[in-house]
Amino acid sequence: MKNNFPSKILHSAELIVVPFFISAIICMPFLFFGIEDSIYGFTLFIIYGITIVVYAWLRNKRKWPFDFSFRLPSIRWIAYSLLFIVTMILAISHPLNYLINLLFQNKNKGMAMELFSIFSFGAVFIGPIVEELIFRGIILNGLRDKYGSNLALTISSILFAIIHIQPAQIITALLMGLVFGYIFIKTNSLGLVILLHSVANLTSILIGEFLKIDTSIDNLESYMIYGKWTFFIIGISVLICVYLFLKYWRRSGELEFSRK
Repeated sequence: MKNNFPSKILHSAELIVVPFFISAIICMPFLFFGIEDSIYGFTLFIIYGITIVVYAWLRNKRKWPFDFSFRLPSIRWIAYSLLFIVTMILAISHPLNYLINLLFQNKNKGMAMELFSIFSFGAVFIGPIVEELIFRGIILNGLRDKYGSNLALTISSILFAIIHIQPAQIITALLMGLVFGYIFIKTNSLGLVILLHSVANLTSILIGEFLKIDTSIDNLESYMIYGKWTFFIIGISVLICVYLFLKYWRRSGELEFSRK
């Protein structure tokens, strides 16, 4: 039986790179109209997502072989998953991102993305749809048939991390990619991981917006990311993450939307 595209690592790289250049060519005329960089980037990202879907469809001889559902699983799964993602952002992802920024960009003040901006809108509503469709719906799905779930999860997460470019984002994106991919494998619900991705991005934006941390401060206080509550918030969040994983996810089999 012939494997579907993308069934190999090179296929996955092709799926990411080729549509990007096609999208860049399509969007090139916009550069001559003097539109804002944010509008141009937003438009390019949307066209890029559409181009990837069309490219995958064409490479599979005008068929859509990817098996996933947009339906959400049980309320319990949604609640546990949302709690896990939020506490993981608080305990691991945001502090790690902050510390890496502190090491690589000592004089970079603040980590916040403006709450009401096109970047925030894209990060919460558009980015999760495009990225989850590409990396979980298409790439992870395609690689599972050839490499199995574990290796496919690792490869798709590494590719997901690489496209984020910046050192801090690469590490945290790898971590989040592994989590999103693991949940997708458990549920086969693309709708759930899109929701979780949106909540993760929104949580990061809100933390950055309300904390307004100054990474130019070169003393011990600069490492207290949540002020005097730092150790309490991180400690409680870690305990919740570990509890949910050990008591619920690790022992759960694949759920109702899993591949047959």
